[in-house]
Amino acid sequence: MLRVRKAHPTWGSKKILWTLLRERPAESWPAWSTVDAILSRAGVVVPRGRRRRRQSTAPPVVEAAAPNDVWSMDYKGWFRVGDGTRCDPLTVNGMCTQASLVCQAMVAPKSPDVKRRLEQAFVVFGLPRFMLSDGGPPFGSTGLGRLSRLGVWLLRIGVVPILIEPGRPDQNGRHERFHETLKAETATPPCGSIPAQQKAFNRFQSIYNEERPHEALAMKTPAEVYELSPRQLPSAPADHCYPEDSRPVASVATVPSSGAAACHSLADRLWVIHAILCLARGRTRCNCPANHTRRHRLPSVARGRRSQRLG
Repeated sequence: MLRVRKAHPTWGSKKILWTLLRERPAESWPAWSTVDAILSRAGVVVPRGRRRRRQSTAPPVVEAAAPNDVWSMDYKGWFRVGDGTRCDPLTVNGMCTQASLVCQAMVAPKSPDVKRRLEQAFVVFGLPRFMLSDGGPPFGSTGLGRLSRLGVWLLRIGVVPILIEPGRPDQNGRHERFHETLKAETATPPCGSIPAQQKAFNRFQSIYNEERPHEALAMKTPAEVYELSPRQLPSAPADHCYPEDSRPVASVATVPSSGAAACHSLADRLWVIHAILCLARGRTRCNCPANHTRRHRLPSVARGRRSQRLG
């Protein structure tokens, strides 16, 4: 028990006990409350003070009934590494499987940087049906449909962006809780440089996906329940077909690389209007067989599978 606790200082008695049960199932192990007492007597558990009451998590904005139904993405709050460089971690998770799909240390990230990381994830894991995020740049904007250039691109490749309400981080509460774990295990304190911080993120992903049991998954790991999406990234975004009586005669300013502005080209505006109307009429569809799934290993550093690790 103390060995597992030493290897994973943030794990509690339940995770430690389930890890031992997996390693040596034939042995008889005590209840998790007894494990708590053993850790306390060994002095490896610091009693926590009174915790601030946490805001209850809102009902899901969109249900994730199967792997790759919904992914969520967000920036963890930025911090400075040892050499003074600002680090903005971009994280993308699978909501149904709790899988950490992207965990990238980024510097001054902009919309093209996020798009590039998402493209890499889509190539490896396939496409989700929905992408949940907050409405801040570069994920959303104050423009038409609250969509940024990144959101328009997601729509064109077949992923529906879902933006939570302003000031309601509890609508993406599972992802916010993931960031607490990420900070505790990789950035307390931060590493000395961005490359060193990225190595810490890679190690965290390996443990989080393949070793850490999750209560929401009946104490299984994300790697045990994850399945690759059958929907593949198209070679080019779908072009919008305008009605014959549509005559675009003007254009407006395009979105800058930050993705924060409210303006799109006229073509993008018309495409967004058409897409929003289609979604409102329930015309979202998947062209791949619903039951066709493939098993896939999640990002891992421990086994050196760089071809399957993002970043």
